[in-house]
Amino acid sequence: MDSFRSAHYTSRLDIYLYRAFGAAFQTLFWDIMGRRYGDQFLMPKPWGAVGDFSCDGFLVPEKRCFACYGPERMSPHECTEKITNDFRGAMEHWCDQYAFENWTFVHNARQGLPPQAVQALYALDQEHEDVAVGHWGPSKLERIVAELSDDDAAAIFGAPPALADFASLGYGDLEAVLDHVGEASPVPPRWIRPVPASKITANGLSDAVVTLLRAGERWAPRVHEFISSYYDAMYGERICTRFGQEYAVLKEQHLSPDEIYHRLMVFAGGDLLAPAKRCCAVYAVLTYLFDACEIFEAPRGTERP
Repeated sequence: MDSFRSAHYTSRLDIYLYRAFGAAFQTLFWDIMGRRYGDQFLMPKPWGAVGDFSCDGFLVPEKRCFACYGPERMSPHECTEKITNDFRGAMEHWCDQYAFENWTFVHNARQGLPPQAVQALYALDQEHEDVAVGHWGPSKLERIVAELSDDDAAAIFGAPPALADFASLGYGDLEAVLDHVGEASPVPPRWIRPVPASKITANGLSDAVVTLLRAGERWAPRVHEFISSYYDAMYGERICTRFGQEYAVLKEQHLSPDEIYHRLMVFAGGDLLAPAKRCCAVYAVLTYLFDACEIFEAPRGTERP
């Protein structure tokens, strides 16, 4: 799999992780694990009153029992309670007969688990010598996705656009994306303020995001041409302003630069499984705005154009 396709799937996973909560998160986990490990990954379905016996997946070769937890907002108390209850349930229903050697808590917390949850995992690991207790977060899921075949990754996240899709990118494709941004609901007034100068520092974007930015680099001038030739002279300024507002909202949430980029992708493109041509337009527009607007941070000592 080449670097662009890998970067495309990594970005899609990140977008899914911040939009797939509860049962949707578990379904995403099943899909990834099922395609990676095939019949070696068992998926107990909740069955009436007996539920799933506190097991959200079982990886046979590693004798690893999973518990999934993908809340919209992480609560230390609820997270710790989930760890304790699911571990006890798994010990009751799965440990003796199936002799699992690993128990893994799978979560969607990009910023890491709260300390109470880490303490609970450590305590269970210390109390049970025969079972290794740990957790998998988004970074582990990224590594598993990287191990998928191209066909399997595309089946989950949608196929990345091809060079031919970029090459045939027209003004109509760009206009659809830019209009989508321009028609987005205004943000609350409290978010409307310029990015503080103190935040104008280097971004530290991952190689995957840099790959996507470079994928749109060649076609970013076409975005500039489209905006410059548009009948409404204020069109480009409105687009930049709206992007700047959205960036400020995301920045206030203390998201990482990669997370902000992925959320801007959704902001610009909408549907996660957008057609390839629309996906090309999103990449090109984001690359253009990355340079032309005050989104993301400029290196120290660099003045905005």
